[in-house]
Amino acid sequence: MKIAGRIETPAAVAKHMAMVADNQIPVRLFADEGKLIAKGFLFFDADSGEPLRFSPTPPDWSAHSSLTAHYVFEDRSSVFKTTPLRAVHPHLHLSLPEGVVLFDRRVHFRVPPDPAMPVRIRLRVPELPEILLSARDISRGGFSVLVPRRIAAFEKNRTCPVTVELPGVGAVRLAATVKGVFPFLKVMRVGWAFAFQDKDMAACERILAYCLSRLDALKRSGGTPSGHDNEKRARICLIDTEAAAEEYAFLKRLFVLEQVGYMEALSRLRRRAPDLVVVNTRPAGANLILQSLSRDARFSELPLVLLGRGGKIKPRPGAVATVRTPYKQAFLIKTMTTVLEQNRLSLAVDRSYYRCFSGEGKKITLVDPNRNIPRCEMKVLEACGFCLHWVCDRTGIMTAIEAMAPDLLILDNDTGDIDPASLCRLINLNKSIKHIPKIRLIQGPGPVSTRLLSDAGLFFLSRPFDADQLLGTVHHALGHPL
Repeated sequence: MKIAGRIETPAAVAKHMAMVADNQIPVRLFADEGKLIAKGFLFFDADSGEPLRFSPTPPDWSAHSSLTAHYVFEDRSSVFKTTPLRAVHPHLHLSLPEGVVLFDRRVHFRVPPDPAMPVRIRLRVPELPEILLSARDISRGGFSVLVPRRIAAFEKNRTCPVTVELPGVGAVRLAATVKGVFPFLKVMRVGWAFAFQDKDMAACERILAYCLSRLDALKRSGGTPSGHDNEKRARICLIDTEAAAEEYAFLKRLFVLEQVGYMEALSRLRRRAPDLVVVNTRPAGANLILQSLSRDARFSELPLVLLGRGGKIKPRPGAVATVRTPYKQAFLIKTMTTVLEQNRLSLAVDRSYYRCFSGEGKKITLVDPNRNIPRCEMKVLEACGFCLHWVCDRTGIMTAIEAMAPDLLILDNDTGDIDPASLCRLINLNKSIKHIPKIRLIQGPGPVSTRLLSDAGLFFLSRPFDADQLLGTVHHALGHPL
């Protein structure tokens, strides 16, 4: 890794140690020979006069004359050398380092695209339709994307053909290799590196031109992404004793805060699920709450922040973060905001699973003689790359379908002179179009068992449906192995 800088003056080192301690950054201690001897946290307050401390105390700390600390802070790797002084349970006292060395973790600087004009990524993976994604960030060397965990097509060192659509610059086509897969909740963050060859230098220059123009735009806006944040304040359910109410008053400025005691907490959560649950784990009454938040299906996906708990609770699908006590108010707010954002991203990306796949120009014919299907409901199909054709005459439906030769039929519940069930039977008897899969839009639930019907190429979609349900049924009917 490239050295990004050094922190050398005593005042700067003390300030840096205080920030690492306040942000509860995980730290690893190594012996001189490179052996890992402990993982834990630093404690330091420059104004208190107390020494730099590390917890938990390594069992064989006295056998080492010096130690090396490694940690990641603000997207940089940091290293410093220190001397162990003495152990005062539960901390190991360390000498304040003479300096801290900072390393860049990335070779290339990455910029976030403008949300109003996203950078679109098109990936070709065998046995799947073309995958469409928006880049989370991009540089001359690569990009990263968020994908649902259900897409099990990404593994480290896999290389795929990629098309990068750059706003204002155009599309570039080259290859990219997966450099890392980082899962959280229902999402994977996948980092890609461009596999440039000599013939790709023009594409490299165009990507660099976009990154520089985006960097200039961020500098002009003060680093603030374009767009407006109109989201409502998050609803927080804080579980603690009534006596601690004043301790959390600072949270009311940022969140809709409701504090409840341990006895009434579960009944409160059953009435209406909040956006985030914060639990003070120090009192004995917290154990029952934690068991329910892990095991009860109604609560197991609620995002959760634990105050003062050192260990982990039982694995659960919802996000969990731990804030050791005592804590800085800014760090608690940052942790809560991060958990809320991760949960929001996870839900949004997982719901948009079927939107990740291109229709690849496949033709869909919609039989709607009475114009009962709102055109706006079907716009998502066009946005995902399908070509739509409408049959709106009450007669000549079979002739129109034969002439269009679509890849898929979508039938309204009212299909004119021929009811939809009879129309499906006529299609199945026609040698030229009987292979076309069909989706019937119906009111209420479909048949109890649809296995035989789906084997015959007939699928049902019940109204009302949302865009993701529509896309899911379309891909299922087309036989895509998603």
